[in-house]
Amino acid sequence: MSGAPKGVDLVLGGWTFTTITRLYSGRPLFFNQNLIVDGNPKLDKPTQGQWFDTSKFHALPTSTDPNLPPNLHKRDNP
Repeated sequence: MSGAPKGVDLVLGGWTFTTITRLYSGRPLFFNQNLIVDGNPKLDKPTQGQWFDTSKFHALPTSTDPNLPPNLHKRDNP
C-alpha cells in the first residue's frame, strides 16, 4: 500500500498476516467422571504406558442430599 493515498495507507497499510499451527500426537486425555486424588499419583519411574499411579484416583461418591442431583457431590477433598 505504499502507493496509496496517505489516508488509505494509514487505515489499511502496515498489516502483517501470520499463522500459528500446533500439531499434537496421541489422543486427548479425557476424564468422563469427577475424580478425586487420594495421595500422590507420581510414579518414581513412569513408563510410556503408565505416567502416573491410576490407583490414586477415585470417583466422587454419589450425593445423598435430596436437594442435590445424585451425580453432584460437594467436594470435600482439599
